[in-house]
Amino acid sequence: MGSSSDAGETPIRVSGLKTAFGENVIHEDLDLEVRRGEILGVVGGSGSGKSVLLNTILGLKRPDGGTVEIFGRNIDDADAQADIERRIGVMFQQGALFSFLTVQENVETPLLEHTHLSRDFVRDLARLKIVLAGLPDNAGILKPAELSGGMRKRAGVARAIALDPEILFLDEPTSGLDPIAAGEFDDLVNKLREALGLTVFMISISYFTCTTSRGSKKPSSWNFGSPTFSGAGLSMPSAAKTLAFDWLCLPVKAKSQEPLEQKAVFDLELGGLVR
Repeated sequence: MGSSSDAGETPIRVSGLKTAFGENVIHEDLDLEVRRGEILGVVGGSGSGKSVLLNTILGLKRPDGGTVEIFGRNIDDADAQADIERRIGVMFQQGALFSFLTVQENVETPLLEHTHLSRDFVRDLARLKIVLAGLPDNAGILKPAELSGGMRKRAGVARAIALDPEILFLDEPTSGLDPIAAGEFDDLVNKLREALGLTVFMISISYFTCTTSRGSKKPSSWNFGSPTFSGAGLSMPSAAKTLAFDWLCLPVKAKSQEPLEQKAVFDLELGGLVR
């Protein structure tokens, strides 16, 4: 387990991860670290193990080998689970909203479950989260069936940030959206990261949803298993080089205004991190 200071700078650490279903091995010796304040996109085609990785990090699937730590604590530690759950937010595919509740009630649910705030304060706080997610004022009274696909995803984000999490997990947040709506959602994620100091872990089927036209063309580092490659003039596999120059991180500024490489892509098919 890393030190407390390391845990603060690296809130998600996966070491030597193995996941399998019977004899079908999904991940083998997978290492991954997510730095505080970073937006990390995990990409890969259908069946590449993206959702399995997400579920394993969230503790929904037990690893068959290796370790997963969040905030420096092993996800298998029963004593740590309540604290970890309180400090993360998850937006599942299609929002996964309760269909019989309004948007307002959906956002209120985690607040009522995990806090002892008054109902009036919970109501006001939920309205604030709805606005932060970019939904119109009247969205709170609507039920999921009355929302467009993009609005359902934003409502899912509003619920995910209800408890002011430190890490936001997004499961294919732009799937099914047109390019304009996908770009607007990308802008929303960046704004929430800046406003709330979030670390974002995002699952996607393509590099397009993990990058924007504002992306940097200067690579910083790639981690393909054991070695870490840095800089633009390194010798590496041609596929990795093409990937690195075509799909790169979006450098933005953290709340401290220190310039950081805040956006990165982890490719499950190439087996490594593209920063």
